[in-house]
Amino acid sequence: MARPSKHAENSAATRARLLELGIERFPLKGYSATSIRDLLDGSGLAIGAFYYHFTSKTDFFLAILDHVSGPRGAFGALAASAAPETLEDALLLVLGPLAADPRRGAMSLVVADFALVHRDDPDIRGRVVEVRRHAVREIADFLAVMQERGLVRDDMDVELLASMVFATVEGHVFHQEIYGEGFVTALDAAVRVLGA
Repeated sequence: MARPSKHAENSAATRARLLELGIERFPLKGYSATSIRDLLDGSGLAIGAFYYHFTSKTDFFLAILDHVSGPRGAFGALAASAAPETLEDALLLVLGPLAADPRRGAMSLVVADFALVHRDDPDIRGRVVEVRRHAVREIADFLAVMQERGLVRDDMDVELLASMVFATVEGHVFHQEIYGEGFVTALDAAVRVLGA
């Protein structure tokens, strides 16, 4: 198998760096208020590098959504490898990073901003909806394992439970981001939704 050229390696590294900059910087001011210059400021990357990889800020944000969606199976693998004894412990596996750093949930607000800006574009709205579907399927994979272990109620389909948990936690993330309080109650709310 031929090794990728140095140009291809550098190009892939630049694209990856741009995506990380977007994930880091869009939450600071939101999608609407963040310019390409804001994204690149202090990064050492030129605006030409941005436009080499992306045609627009919209194209860039869609690439970020694809990037953060990632391959399916991460939550299911986490559930299979962990052995939580309580529902609270199980939920802390996935909510722990948000509880430790509530700013990680700020991307939800950016996605909401992006969706509002493009609310009249059915193709873009469809892409945003697909990201949510992916997240719900990931949560459902996790919940299916927890359901088999008797930690999650079994009177409802796991995809419906996953959708309910996603909405519950996202609502708490919004509350935290907008009002500066409230995420600490997300775990309790999710436990109430999922309780066996």
